[in-house]
Amino acid sequence: MSIKEGNFEEVNVEVSVTAESVDLLSSLESFNVRSFGAIGDGDPHPLSSIYTSLEEARKKYPKATSLTDEIDGCAIQAAFDAASKQKIGPNLGGTVFFPSGRYLCNIPLYGLDISVDGDPQAATLVFPEFGEGNPAIIVDRSTGKRQVWRNISVVGPGTYDRNVRGVRTAWGSGIKVVNTAMPLFENLQILHFGWGMDWASSAGHIKLFHTNIEYCWYGVYVSHNSGDYWVDMSTVNQNAFANFATHASSGIEALSMRSSHCGYSPFSFYCEPEPNKPGGSNIFLKDLVLDHVRFEQVGNAAIYSDPSLGANPRVEGIRILDMGFSWDADKGKWLELPDWPRDFAIDIGMALNSPILIHNDSYPFTKGKVNMMRIREQQASAPVTIIGHGNTADDIEVVNGIKRVTVGSDFVLQQDATYAPQQHLLSRGDRANNRYELNITQDGTTGAGFQLAHLKNGTRTELMYATDGNTLRFRRPILLDELINPGRSSTAFVNPREGAFYVDTSNSSYECVRTYIGGRWNRQGAGSEMPTAGSWQRSDYITNTAPTILAGVVTKGWLRLTNGTGNVLGTDWVEDKITI
Repeated sequence: MSIKEGNFEEVNVEVSVTAESVDLLSSLESFNVRSFGAIGDGDPHPLSSIYTSLEEARKKYPKATSLTDEIDGCAIQAAFDAASKQKIGPNLGGTVFFPSGRYLCNIPLYGLDISVDGDPQAATLVFPEFGEGNPAIIVDRSTGKRQVWRNISVVGPGTYDRNVRGVRTAWGSGIKVVNTAMPLFENLQILHFGWGMDWASSAGHIKLFHTNIEYCWYGVYVSHNSGDYWVDMSTVNQNAFANFATHASSGIEALSMRSSHCGYSPFSFYCEPEPNKPGGSNIFLKDLVLDHVRFEQVGNAAIYSDPSLGANPRVEGIRILDMGFSWDADKGKWLELPDWPRDFAIDIGMALNSPILIHNDSYPFTKGKVNMMRIREQQASAPVTIIGHGNTADDIEVVNGIKRVTVGSDFVLQQDATYAPQQHLLSRGDRANNRYELNITQDGTTGAGFQLAHLKNGTRTELMYATDGNTLRFRRPILLDELINPGRSSTAFVNPREGAFYVDTSNSSYECVRTYIGGRWNRQGAGSEMPTAGSWQRSDYITNTAPTILAGVVTKGWLRLTNGTGNVLGTDWVEDKITI
């Protein structure tokens, strides 16, 4: 029943569990855990139930440590070890398959270079308590291949009672990612551990897709930060203390979380109170993007850096878009830990180097017992911009440093009740002194304007400016690679700039192009005869579209001599002739 041949047929679950049956199952060539002797019926089956000595058991399960070890756990580890030796091309590591079943594992598992796949609905691994810092599963990597773990549930020994808050019921972690492992976890469920996941790899690039981590003390703990994490369409939610947690010497860097849920917990993002250790990064959050991440029903704070032991880790660059926040009495107060502050929805230590942007939806971050947001130290290089309804600049408290806070709609932003431009810098990291800037401006007289400028070595040059009066101006030459269709009007355009032009339709039968040169509008048109009606101005010119030779003379066109509505040849117009 080789899994490589696509046969996922299960072994008859009614087979009697004997040493001979386990030998038969384990001799089959596949990485199906049933082929290595896993039973998966949810009942305990220690090695002692079929083996009389540890030495006999180790003939099939070399890593067995006791006859009390469960057959399921030993068989799964044997499948992991066999799969890790499979070589396809330059890489090691095969895929281990879990048929439907509930597998009891009283030993921790170690997966090197392997991937895992299971029955999407009913493959569950159950673990006891291994103690604080000890994971149920370690995901490791030695070669270039990136593992995919999907379609299994990993359940720990803890319990969860929404009426019992702030009590930790488990200590070990569910899955720990180490060394250079960069796995994708898809359709996983992790429940009832101290830490659902421990991100401890030195390579980062850990991905969660359609994964649920719930009912743990911490959902995800970043113990060793390497950056570049993705969480998409997932639920890190309903954890007893915090959904994401870290410490100042690690931090969480370059996390992109989208269309996911991060609520139903006292804290959504939490930084432990220990100060930065020597050589540590002193980071809480850096380059964080939370796009449609729902903070529904938060008990104490959506983002909280615990200062109780003097920690003040920095935050560098956060973008929160459409957060869906709630912690009012009917949607979150039941999750509040009474011995912890509920003063601010966001409470961070040091903000520097990069902006903090919050774009509200209809459920914005709202005030706690003190205010909406506190920054214990803000540098001018880290402005805070809150766009959308529901907040004012007074909702943000800055304890030390320079308060630089902008609040309002996309086009009417206020800083300390005074207008402040909204700026978006478009740049590359290797061109710090060469940037393009988008700026919404408003001076109270001409209305709002949208401006594109170039900043190079401290010099700012306007390139384009559009106003709410429908005026668009360009300060630099325009290179047009396609056809241009100029505006058409019977009246001269207002606020002209040198070189402006449009199609003049004010004189019937003589559509002309008017160009603003030398401080005045100049008109040029075409027709088969001199105009006999209409209002014209001096220097207008009509090109003859039907020239003929008469007595060696050709009339090229007609030049206007006067201003007004008169159209007399020799008085208002003069023929422009050439002799051939």
